[in-house]
Amino acid sequence: MTAPVMEDGCIVLCWMVLNALQSSRTITPPAGWTLLDGGDSSAGSIQGALFYRVVMDAASEPSTYSFDFNGTVIAAAHMVSYSGVDPDFPISDHNGSAGAGTSVTIVTPSVVQGHDWGVYFAAVKDNATGGSFTNNRTERLDTAGGNATLSLYLSSADSPESSGAKTTTFTYSTSGPQGSVAAGVTLNPKGSNVLYVGNTPYTDVTYMGKSEDFGTASTDTLVFVPVAGLRVGDLIIMNAGTNQATWSSIPTGWTETYRQNAPTDTFSDHVFIRIADENDVAASSFLFIASGGITAPIFGAMTFWRGADPKQPVHFQGVSTQTNTTGGTTPSGTNTVPVFWFYTRVARNPNSTKITYTGAGYERWDGGNNGAVAYSGTFHDSGFLTAPGGGTGGLSMPGSATGADCILRTIGITAAACPPAVTGPNPQAIVRAARW
Repeated sequence: MTAPVMEDGCIVLCWMVLNALQSSRTITPPAGWTLLDGGDSSAGSIQGALFYRVVMDAASEPSTYSFDFNGTVIAAAHMVSYSGVDPDFPISDHNGSAGAGTSVTIVTPSVVQGHDWGVYFAAVKDNATGGSFTNNRTERLDTAGGNATLSLYLSSADSPESSGAKTTTFTYSTSGPQGSVAAGVTLNPKGSNVLYVGNTPYTDVTYMGKSEDFGTASTDTLVFVPVAGLRVGDLIIMNAGTNQATWSSIPTGWTETYRQNAPTDTFSDHVFIRIADENDVAASSFLFIASGGITAPIFGAMTFWRGADPKQPVHFQGVSTQTNTTGGTTPSGTNTVPVFWFYTRVARNPNSTKITYTGAGYERWDGGNNGAVAYSGTFHDSGFLTAPGGGTGGLSMPGSATGADCILRTIGITAAACPPAVTGPNPQAIVRAARW
């Protein structure tokens, strides 16, 4: 494919659709490209795949990109580039879908920062044009092509997003049933959701990723792998559940910040909060070893955040417990500075490996360990900064842990003050190219 015009720091998306011949084909992208979503439409025998690449040095990019297949295919592709995207964390969320008829619904990916830019792609096995996207999406491509064996119609659209509750349906009129595939992605703007207090701007707090570990019947250790791209000054939160253990060994420089025992069950919730230094950035893993004869159950998850105040990363911390319940609500929180709300729930969950959660918020982790007595947990966040005085009512976390204690926690992550230069535009398309 011929590369589109690019600039330093932009993101390039490649929407590829091919004749799946009733079975998926493996697509091998060029080096530096990442697959976001791929889906099949069995009725129409077509397969869609969405790839992306962040371009840091546009001048050194090739003039063409070659995508390889593990068999003979007939394919069509559409490439688009967007500027104004955070090059470190360009993707907020993404999803894909497929349909057997002429319409396909794309559930709008969750909007993490509140000012994300949604980009949507769709394809139908036919050779006419005229499809459309619902919910006020701006259409960017409307083209068709192919040969006697396969004809494809491709379309794309984009729009700013303010919530993750909407959907967009791609509808196409044709005389007979045709297979359809679609994908959606939300782009994280550079300097998005910067909050001003007086004349002082504060950075948005960005979720970077997680690492998790679950103990077995013969282990007392938790091992976490640092997220890719970890920097000095990033915030790390480790949350673990144990049978009220102490720690015989923790990584150098780490301390247990909060601990809470359950009211009746023999387990506790442990929290370590740390600002990353050079040793953390260089580490290949973080090892925590419990003491007191513990050999399980034990589990934990580590989350990584950017944009927190390194001097006082936590502005508010509240904890509550529930006895023999299927859920609860995390404590209410108050704030006098801009904060990003983070909610956790840990439960001793008999004969179950996960908490079933159906509430609002952005889920970051949901997991647990196996065994006759199992522990499980779930993490969520608000997805946006809260201005001073805004507070939070806590997050309702119903679940399936019948007859189990649970420990609920609300943490207000302090946003760091920053120079005005961090602000930036919403993502904007700079050029598009369709190639067959």
